Amino acid sequence: MTPDSPSNQRTNSADIAERLCAATFGSVGAAHFAGSDPRLHVCDTDALAAIVDEAKEQGVIDQALMTDSIVFFCQALGLGAHSMERIGKGAEQWPALMELVLKAFGPQQ
Repeated sequence: MTPDSPSNQRTNSADIAERLCAATFGSVGAAHFAGSDPRLHVCDTDALAAIVDEAKEQGVIDQALMTDSIVFFCQALGLGAHSMERIGKGAEQWPALMELVLKAFGPQQ
């Protein structure tokens, strides 16, 4: 499988989506995701930026988009979910939804 093959890109996208969900929603939401780090703090800027930068390197997120803007988007989403006490509700679908968001952030062809 080549790094840019569709199945490898899907694996990268799914992995990035799960990690972004865990970093966006924090340790409460992270319990729903396999392999998530329970030490994550909700909306941690550095953790989110590292995931976004990795996604850019892998071609999952368009290099032209600013990392800070995507991090802010994730923080707004996570803080909104926490303030509305929505953490845990529908969490099994969060990675799939985040993967759709990642497609929108992806390079335009």
